[in-house]
Amino acid sequence: MILRAEGASLRDPAGKVYRWKAQRSAPERILRGVTAPAAEDLRALLAAPWFRSLVSGHEVIRTGWLDAGTAEHAALRAQGWAEGVEHPRLDVVTYPFEWPFSMLRKATLLQLRVLERALANGWLLKDAAPGNVQFLGLDPVFIDVLSFQRAREGAWWRGYRQLSRTALVPLMLESYLGLDPRPWLRGSRDGIDANVAARLFGASLRKGVLSHVRFPAWAERRAARSGAGAGEREGGKGAAHRAPRIPPIRHTRA
Repeated sequence: MILRAEGASLRDPAGKVYRWKAQRSAPERILRGVTAPAAEDLRALLAAPWFRSLVSGHEVIRTGWLDAGTAEHAALRAQGWAEGVEHPRLDVVTYPFEWPFSMLRKATLLQLRVLERALANGWLLKDAAPGNVQFLGLDPVFIDVLSFQRAREGAWWRGYRQLSRTALVPLMLESYLGLDPRPWLRGSRDGIDANVAARLFGASLRKGVLSHVRFPAWAERRAARSGAGAGEREGGKGAAHRAPRIPPIRHTRA
């Protein structure tokens, strides 16, 4: 039996992705270890009609619970996880710094659609990492089911800064200025700094530049001058100048 942690799996205290083989000649399977609190939320999420519609529409990856007592479940338990789930294995794994404009645009639009559906039903995405999306052929699919968490009305959405730096700004750079953002994305998982982007755009006031480039750049400079640390800027008063609040939650039928 072979259980190997997936190197591309980002550090998330709620869970971790593993590759599993019952024996060397067996097909490889994709498992995810999950903590007890995360498993409780995940059970509610997987049972929600709105989420199941995303799965049936191939916008979110399929997820199934591992049976207790199986070798793979025991292997995850031995790693300290309370529960385990399985996902379909992707034939090809790609990275945002490899994607052309069309793929980054598709991945970003999918994240926004998934976020919109989640918010309408009292959930949100706790981050906006572009690696949360992979491609099945030409179609994007959201793969990080542990990114979903219950929304708190009125809280700042901490994923906005990440979405802006790794998706919105790169897309605008290529669309408006003809600059390929992939070298920046390859060089930094955090994406393109707002102040760097502001210098690149110069005096441009095209759609989205003011709200997603100039205003965040001004807010970061202001926070830096006031001595705010990175953690405060991400979730404290500095974030108030650029991160949207979670709107009043109105549950809808999906």
